[in-house]
Amino acid sequence: IKFYNDGSKSSGATIVTVSSIKPTTAGGYEARVCADTSAVTVTNKQGQTVDTGPKRGAAVYTMKKGADAVWRIAGIQGVGTC
Repeated sequence: IKFYNDGSKSSGATIVTVSSIKPTTAGGYEARVCADTSAVTVTNKQGQTVDTGPKRGAAVYTMKKGADAVWRIAGIQGVGTC
C-alpha cells in the first residue's frame, strides 16, 4: 500500500504455490504457500526500481468456514522465505 500511495507502480505477476494443506484441531485448515515475486518490478514515480525485499516469501494461511458455509482466510503468518 505504501508504494501505491507515493506514486509507485508495479508490473509483472506473483506466482503463489500451495505446498501443503492440513486440517486443524478447530475444524479449519492450514495451507502452507510460497509467493514468488521474482517477476514483479516496482518503480517509484521517478521510474527508479524500488527494492521490495526477498523475492520468495513463505506463509501459513489459516482457513475457517463461516456461518454461511463459505471458507475464508482467518489468518496469515509469514514464516520466512521459500
